[in-house]
Formats: sequence, C-alpha cells, structure tokens
Amino acid sequence: MSNNLQLFDILIFAMVAGFLFLRLRRALGKRTGHEQPPGRVAEDETQTRDVVQLHPEKPVSNEQPDTDSESELAPGIGDLKRADPDFQPEEFLAGVETAFEMIVEAFSRGDIQVLQSLLDQPTLRGFEAEIERRGEAHEEVDSSLISIDTCQIVEAKVDGSSVSVTVNIVSKQIHVVRDADTSTAVEGDASNVATINDLWTFFRDVRSNDPNWRLVETRLGR
Repeated sequence: MSNNLQLFDILIFAMVAGFLFLRLRRALGKRTGHEQPPGRVAEDETQTRDVVQLHPEKPVSNEQPDTDSESELAPGIGDLKRADPDFQPEEFLAGVETAFEMIVEAFSRGDIQVLQSLLDQPTLRGFEAEIERRGEAHEEVDSSLISIDTCQIVEAKVDGSSVSVTVNIVSKQIHVVRDADTSTAVEGDASNVATINDLWTFFRDVRSNDPNWRLVETRLGR
C-alpha cells in the first residue's frame, strides 16, 4: 500500500511539473538563435542619456487593428494605392516614426548631414537657416523625444507620378533652449513634458527607382 501511495505521489508531481513547464514555455517563447545576448540591453541603456519610448505599452487586445481600413478613411488613399499598388500604410507609418525621431534629434544637435538624407532641398534650407540663426545667437537646443502617441495618415494627394502623404504625429517632448556660453536655459523647462501636434507631409515619385520618402512640409496641427 505504501509503495502505491509513493507511486501516486510521483505521478502527481510529474503532472504538476509538466504543467508548469508548458506555462513557462508559452510565457517566454522558444529560442530561435536570434535573441539579443544577455546584458546587451542594459549596456545600451547606460550609453543613452534619454529614454526614447517610441512605442509605449498598450493594453493587449485580441482584435488586430485593420490599418488598411483605417487608412482608407483618409482622403486620397484610394488614388495613392492605384498610383502605387505596393504602398502599405502600416509600413509607411513605421518609417514615418523612425524618420520623425531622426529628424527631431538631428535638428536639435544641428546635424545637417542626417537632415540632407530625409528632407527635400527647400525644407532643408529652412532647417539650415534656423540652425545658422541659433549659432549666431549662441543658442543650443536640447530636445528629447519621449514618445510618439499618435501617427496616422490624414490625407494623400496624387499628381501624375508625384504622390504626397500628410501624417498627423502627436508626440511628447522636452524642449529647452540654452545659452551656449553659460548653459543657462533661456526658453523651455527641462522638467516640462509638452504634447506636440505636428502635421508632416512626405513626398516621392512613384516612377523613381528611389523608394524613399522625403519630408517636404512641416506645420503644427490643431
């Protein structure tokens, strides 16, 4: 009888252990061989002054957002898709978020080289003029992009092979202008996180071999 009870206990423990193993496997996933080496995240974080949270966590939903359906509500999307059948709104908006981060940071530190690859010439000249003005005024801009809360297409226009897409970008930023000689803040507050509503327009020629979109206009949203 004692042996039977011991065998029964062993079976129970084995079933519990198996159940816990399955739960752990589902929670952590399978290793694919492409995981980031241990300690890499912590190392990168120590080298970055500001934490840029471009994709803040949102409540998990079982429903998958239909980006194409939402984009169809924007005027001109149908014409854009006919002009460029390969246009994918979700991929485009992911690229816009990356470009937005790069442009905000490059403009803050006056990096013309980065801006040249993302802006058209008239828009670039406007950015260069402001960067030059800051230098003459002995001002430094310290901008930190905290998060992008909204990024959605509001309008698309097609003129022959030329297409443009206007995107509404709502972000949280810290913006401070400092005296370059004394580092004293002359505008803004490092402790104030402001919500900025931007309307940015991107352009490309669908007949061109260059797949990249360039920023051609920036203005504040309402």
